Amino acid sequence: MNSRAESPQLRWKQILLTLLAVIFFLTACGLVSFRASQTTSSPGQVVDASFDKNSAFRDFHNAVYYPVRAFLTGENPYSPEYLDYHPDGLGFPAFYPSTLAIHAPYGFLHVEVAQWLYLVTNFVLLLLVVLLALKFANREPSVLLVFAVSGVMVLTRPGVLNFYGVQVTLLHVLGCLMAIEYGQERPKLAALGLFLASCKPTFTIPLAILMLCRKDFRAVFMGTVLSLAVGGVVVALIAQNDGGLDVFLEQAKTVYLSEEGQPEIPQVITSWTRLDAYSIFPRWELLPSDSQTELIFLAVIVAIGGLCVLAEQEEEQLIGSNSRFGLIAVLTILVSVYHQPYDALLLLVPLTGLLLCPQGFTKAYQPVLRWTLIILLAIPMINFASTRLVLNQLDISRGSIEWKIIVTTNAIALLIAFALVSCRMLGSRLGYESR
Repeated sequence: MNSRAESPQLRWKQILLTLLAVIFFLTACGLVSFRASQTTSSPGQVVDASFDKNSAFRDFHNAVYYPVRAFLTGENPYSPEYLDYHPDGLGFPAFYPSTLAIHAPYGFLHVEVAQWLYLVTNFVLLLLVVLLALKFANREPSVLLVFAVSGVMVLTRPGVLNFYGVQVTLLHVLGCLMAIEYGQERPKLAALGLFLASCKPTFTIPLAILMLCRKDFRAVFMGTVLSLAVGGVVVALIAQNDGGLDVFLEQAKTVYLSEEGQPEIPQVITSWTRLDAYSIFPRWELLPSDSQTELIFLAVIVAIGGLCVLAEQEEEQLIGSNSRFGLIAVLTILVSVYHQPYDALLLLVPLTGLLLCPQGFTKAYQPVLRWTLIILLAIPMINFASTRLVLNQLDISRGSIEWKIIVTTNAIALLIAFALVSCRMLGSRLGYESR
């Protein structure tokens, strides 16, 4: 059979596979959405901050909707009084004020309309992130590949958590991807990316430091100015209605310190679902669980990441997201400072490059190291063992050896990956080359 006869068959096969990929993605989205609809968190019915079975959309309520509503109505979401304003009596996470401006449109809608609209927006954001990740991995971003990868991502552990609670993570992932990819060649786009990531300082601070080590001075400067300008306007508007800047700062400090002492609140230091590296040590009773020690650990990890960037001798491995810089930046963000499992969606970017890019990561690492990194980065994506649901079903006592292993597996995998990439980049300074 000649190529002309085969061509129509190949086209129909491609069309069929593309249709199946779209159906797979929509089915995955439908399953998560259906589960969310059956276990929706009803504002005003939560008696404490612990997660119960009806917790769908609660992250959206806490991180977006009610803080934005408070801001739009002249209330201060960073104040202790805001706890009385929120129907669930929960505080606003320590997000940068610009997030209130970015999400302001949702505050004009009814909560049920806003939460479903934001869920759909998250699905669209995932498609966009996957599209860009494939493009930056030098793969033609076909409809088939975009929907297939996106469908898989919806069903991963960070995907399920993000879309079930309706988190803001994908916005930060998009921002980090833009900043890493465009930091040198298109600083304005990189600055916009830093601004999007800056809503969550745990993303943007390590990333900005590593970008400075890569000499992305224009991008970091413009991104910082934009973030400070938007955040400053939001703070000024809040402070104007709440007793001035001094009162605003004092109230924000009071709320932050009070949350640190409440272990039932999932975003505090005592959370055992964390995947950052510092969480390993208190779990195994090797380091104290306090903010001062954690800040020292953060500084050490970021310093190592910065040294890796300065030591890298192969210029092409400092360009774009599909490079050793892109991988060390993502790992530094996740390893250095507090992160929950849904933030592992950031691993989508390097995993795409490691698996699919023949010109970037394949040349950067030996095959054994490359596949070792793929396995290590895949662990937080597919490991459902450390979820509250599974641990409760297994009835494993907190503090036991089994419990410690399960709740630290993700963090240990990321720390090992960080160490391997660090050694590879520092080794380039010593003249080591992969063969």
